[in-house]
Amino acid sequence: MKAAGVHWFPRRRAEHKHAAAIPTNSSIPCIHKFHALAQRLGIDETWLLGLAAHESWYLYPHDRALNNPFGVTHGGGANVAYSSIDAAVSYWERRYGSVVQGATSAEDFVQRLYADKYNTKTADWSARVMGVIQSIPRHLASWKAKRDI
Repeated sequence: MKAAGVHWFPRRRAEHKHAAAIPTNSSIPCIHKFHALAQRLGIDETWLLGLAAHESWYLYPHDRALNNPFGVTHGGGANVAYSSIDAAVSYWERRYGSVVQGATSAEDFVQRLYADKYNTKTADWSARVMGVIQSIPRHLASWKAKRDI
């Protein structure tokens, strides 16, 4: 069953290449929303930013058009389209907030998501997400400065 304002689209695999390195001049335009969510959940914002950067490839145009910063899919298949970034963040918080709330490390955060079947279709998903999470601190200050955070 679809929620109001949520649409399903097939994921374009060619647009879903991930790497631990941050693309030149990239950032996540809705960084303040991740900061606020991390504060509400009592976790490090770099973990959410790393997850979102990995799953949506830094809000690549395909996921940006879907307002889907976390790359949420329907069972690993079709992408979810949200009516806004706020709707996507709200959904993610309702669905996964209690899973990750109070995580004690990036590894704990990723393992909790994996245990909850966040992405079990990609064999090395945990390692890939950890690689991106570990790259975020090098860029966080400049991302925040660009947005006066």
